[in-house]
Amino acid sequence: MFIVCLPLEVDKNPVKTESLKPKTVSIENLSILVVEDNDINMEVIEFMLQSEGAIVYKARNGKEAVEQFGQIKNLDLILMDLMMPIMDGYEATLQIRKKDKKIPILAMSANAYMQDIQKCYQAGMNGHISKPLYLEDLKDRIIQIL
Repeated sequence: MFIVCLPLEVDKNPVKTESLKPKTVSIENLSILVVEDNDINMEVIEFMLQSEGAIVYKARNGKEAVEQFGQIKNLDLILMDLMMPIMDGYEATLQIRKKDKKIPILAMSANAYMQDIQKCYQAGMNGHISKPLYLEDLKDRIIQIL
């Protein structure tokens, strides 16, 4: 048997529960280019973003993303799938970075090992989010990146 005595004091000014409520983040009116080759994934991501008030542009592969990037005015963010036909997300990011070093690019992938995430950063992406995507996690990552 052990007896442990801890000299603790009662806090006379406890933290109010209101300050512990999670902050809500908004992506309303953000212009987001979603680069995704899977039709179902694209539809789900588009629905999530639009339901929160974001303006969504779509590209089905990296080549389309690079082409559209030069045409979309006031783009706030790119959500980039990594594994796509024609041009993958890594190469698309490298091409976009030749034109613009500042646009935030968030990788989306089911590959969430440390080496996969590091490869995203090496290609010039600003972050990584694992699939499947969940709305609150996606909003949090977007706000963090911006």
